[in-house]
Amino acid sequence: MLNKKLALTGKSVPFFENCTALASTITIVMISCERYRGICQPVKTRTTKVLSRSQIGILIAVSWMSAIVACLPFFFIPIYKDSKFKDGTPIKVCRNTIKETWQIGYIIFVLCFFFILPFLALLIMYIIIAKNLSNDATLQSHQNILVAKVRLKKRRQVVVMLTLVVFSFFVFHLPIRTISLWVVYATRENMIALGLEGYYNLLTFARVLFYLHCATNPIIYNAMSTKFRLATVKVFCTKKSYKKGPPLITKQFSSSLPSRESNQGITSSDKNFPEAETTV
Repeated sequence: MLNKKLALTGKSVPFFENCTALASTITIVMISCERYRGICQPVKTRTTKVLSRSQIGILIAVSWMSAIVACLPFFFIPIYKDSKFKDGTPIKVCRNTIKETWQIGYIIFVLCFFFILPFLALLIMYIIIAKNLSNDATLQSHQNILVAKVRLKKRRQVVVMLTLVVFSFFVFHLPIRTISLWVVYATRENMIALGLEGYYNLLTFARVLFYLHCATNPIIYNAMSTKFRLATVKVFCTKKSYKKGPPLITKQFSSSLPSRESNQGITSSDKNFPEAETTV
């Protein structure tokens, strides 16, 4: 009974890790699509009804369900087996061995559909958004020079924010994706040449960067977006303490993720080095 629980835990950890990571990626893409519609297609946005809370809840549920379905194979990748510590003590471990064709294909699928394609989509959308915001044709039509300068400053601020969002997505995700692909195709000799300590240091560094990305986006939005700050205050403050007062500038501008091993240590039967394990 205990072994079954440990096996279930070993298979669940990679699943939930990757599920959370993929859901985060899907959410970023969905938010970016909505931002693209609001800035580049303002006419359609004004004629379209604002999403209700129930509709937003449905979108969130769909994003999580998509991530759950996409991560189901992670339940079948980990192998629960017998092993030994260096002193010969028997123990049970979970190994994420990537050997079969379907496993390699699945890792490549995750890399393409949850890193390469989202990155390209974000890059294209934000380039178009930046071009629209940088277009000063509407600014020249205003007789009030002060208003035009304020709008131009706000537009430049949004362009910087969008650039940081794309840059952070690429920088924080690239190490973990690169390692996951390297682990699939690297030979055991290559991994041993890197060294056990070097391997785990590299893997830990990539994982920390990957999870930091989830915490970085809210910081960027709060630092660069007035609307996001107001929404944050509205969510976390009580109705009495929240003073509603959207700034004029905002109104003016609106018109214009690695699989973790569940073993407790390094074992001698594994030749002091883990089998190929993949990350998100």
